[in-house]
Order: sequence, then C-alpha cells, then structure tokens
Amino acid sequence: MKPANENRRAMADEHYEEIGKSLAALVVDAGMTTGKAWALLGGIGLYRRWMLELWIERYREENPARVRRGRRSKDSRAERRGLIDDLKNQGG
Repeated sequence: MKPANENRRAMADEHYEEIGKSLAALVVDAGMTTGKAWALLGGIGLYRRWMLELWIERYREENPARVRRGRRSKDSRAERRGLIDDLKNQGG
C-alpha cells in the first residue's frame, strides 16, 4: 500500500468505532446506498467521503457476507395478514 493510502487508512480507522462502523452497517446490512449514507454524514463536515468507502471496506472484511432474507412477496404478506385477522376474529 502506498504511504498516502496508509495515511488515509489510519485516518479513517481513527473514526471507525465512533461512527464509521454504524454507517458501514447501514450500507452493507441495511442496503442503504453510499450516497444516502454520505447525505447523512457529509453535512457535518468532520469526515471525508473517501473515509466512508474505507469504512465500508473494513466492515465487509470484519463481517463476511451472510445469507440475507429477501423481502416477502405481496402474496406472502397478504396471506400472513389474513392469518392474523383470522386469529383476531377468533379471539373476540
């Protein structure tokens, strides 16, 4: 790694625990885009956008990809709502 990149990495690592890890989790685990995550952070003026990229990279290294459940289909949600309504109607 080039010295300039090492300096950037060190600078980003300084802030990883306080904010970087949380934002990286939003991007990686919650599916937020990098742009939206930066929109939350950029206005503060304390961090640089390249830091976000390094935080995401580090978070992915520390948290290997897990199988994530996809969204339920509309039919599945409708079926679940119907079952819940049936249970409510039986109880009262």
